[in-house]
Amino acid sequence: SGSLVYVRGGTLTDDRLLALVDRDGGVEPLNIRPGAYASPRVSPDGTRLAVQTLEPGGESAIWLYDMSGRTQIRRLVGEGNNSRPVWTPDGQRITFMSDRSGTPSIYWQAADGSGVAEQLTTADEGLEQRPESWSADGRTLIFTEGLTGTEHLWSLSLDDDSGPEPFHVLDDSRQTGGVFSPDGEWVAYGSNEDGNWKIFLQPFPQTGAIYPVIEEDGLYPVWSPDGGGLFFRRGVSGFGQAGGEVRRVDLTLNGAPSFSAEE
Repeated sequence: SGSLVYVRGGTLTDDRLLALVDRDGGVEPLNIRPGAYASPRVSPDGTRLAVQTLEPGGESAIWLYDMSGRTQIRRLVGEGNNSRPVWTPDGQRITFMSDRSGTPSIYWQAADGSGVAEQLTTADEGLEQRPESWSADGRTLIFTEGLTGTEHLWSLSLDDDSGPEPFHVLDDSRQTGGVFSPDGEWVAYGSNEDGNWKIFLQPFPQTGAIYPVIEEDGLYPVWSPDGGGLFFRRGVSGFGQAGGEVRRVDLTLNGAPSFSAEE
């Protein structure tokens, strides 16, 4: 009849599939509609997924999904733009970045959506603070402060009323992506302090020792559940960039860390 049917929104290339990928490269798509997904995070017990989306109106939101696939993905209630979900170690709360009270700062809320979100930090005007990782005991949060190109790592202790403290701040370079090891004794992070992105380790609590792990083209470190290795991305030019490949380096953490050659 000459009528045209179309879908409003971005191009199809904006949509991403959420999937599980095994060590052999096998891909198992999750039963979730395609969308503008980012920052997927599986709960500590492996039963739930928290993920950020970019909504049609430009608003960012956090959604939760039961990995069994028996229920539909649901939105975590909350006002403002909400992004960068991070689970607490007990799986009871979602920590996230939100601009609901002004500057993008860090909040947390019960993962079942009950109650109201509690503000943990307040970013200065012109900055943003995004959560990265909780220590194994759930008492210390590593987070990134700054905007793209000016990021540094800070820590927040729930047992100290003095507020956030610098974790690794070098004014002439960027540090981000800090993640605690499963036992809480190490922090892995990315830094470009010599001009190239590398992955480093520091003991926690800090001793001043810094150990390079991936000395060339390493980003987005993620610990294996047993703490015996780091997964990371290679072949990307900076944090937030798409593409590249996922690799693993095996670690032996006994005092000073040692590294196997296998990736």
